[in-house]
Amino acid sequence: MVESCFIDLGTTAWALDRGRRGPLAVLTRRHGVLSPYDDVPAGSPPEAITRALGNLDADVLLLRAIPAESVLLQVPSILRLAHRTQASWSLDLRAYADANAWVASRSKGRRRSLRKGLKALGPGVRFEALEDRATRMGAIQHAIGLKRAWLEERGMFSRTFSSPAFRASLVERWSEPDPLLPVYRLAARGQTVAIELGDIRDGVHRAYMGAFDPRYDGAGVVMTVEAVRAAFERGLDTYDLLPPETDFKSSWMDQRHDVYSAIVPLSAAGRLAAPALRDGPTLAKRAVRFGEKLACDFASERSRAS
Repeated sequence: MVESCFIDLGTTAWALDRGRRGPLAVLTRRHGVLSPYDDVPAGSPPEAITRALGNLDADVLLLRAIPAESVLLQVPSILRLAHRTQASWSLDLRAYADANAWVASRSKGRRRSLRKGLKALGPGVRFEALEDRATRMGAIQHAIGLKRAWLEERGMFSRTFSSPAFRASLVERWSEPDPLLPVYRLAARGQTVAIELGDIRDGVHRAYMGAFDPRYDGAGVVMTVEAVRAAFERGLDTYDLLPPETDFKSSWMDQRHDVYSAIVPLSAAGRLAAPALRDGPTLAKRAVRFGEKLACDFASERSRAS
């Protein structure tokens, strides 16, 4: 069972979830807070965080994605345990006159991929921000279906995205019309081919979730370019594609940001379990890849023997 708790930091409060991993009481990012990062509210003093860590009723604090600029990395007990685990890419919109200037600055290969995508989608490509609740809700459900199919096709598992509660949170947050929570839809040939859920705060558009129909080549790149164009038109400062880092993101964006992870033990049991919590996901992925290789090799041997 998971329960919400609020850690008093003096001028702010840090919302966390308290649950169990076997015998351990574990604190994690609050599930209902749809953020890609582990962070405290703006203005939280490092000294208050240090004091709070000494009084938390738990064994371990799991911080899987700390942005480089977070005040959490000014807390000595967190900083000494933090290590870079991933990165994100964003675009500084202020560096370009407009969206056309940005596209022109990209490599020939990227520009070619955009032209190819537009050609594949055919005439009448339509990009729009959905404004009524029913249409937004339908688009969100469609995006969830596309995302799940994409993950399953690649044999990938997302603990977050596999959670029904997380998917329900997406619908709850983005279904109500809100200009700061845009739901973008790209349509071609009378079909929805790509959807993006955005989150706009402090001059930054965060591309929280994108999904595209794999039957339509180029839908993903055309959606990204049109969403960036919309950010330019809004007069925003930054368009952020968020973690994880991919070649696609690095080729279209221009700013790289490190993201850190820290497993913070809060008790003797937590100190014993911290190495397993830190390395367990990586070892599990290696085991899966090793198993897949063995299965592939075994199949090849059987094929040759027959």
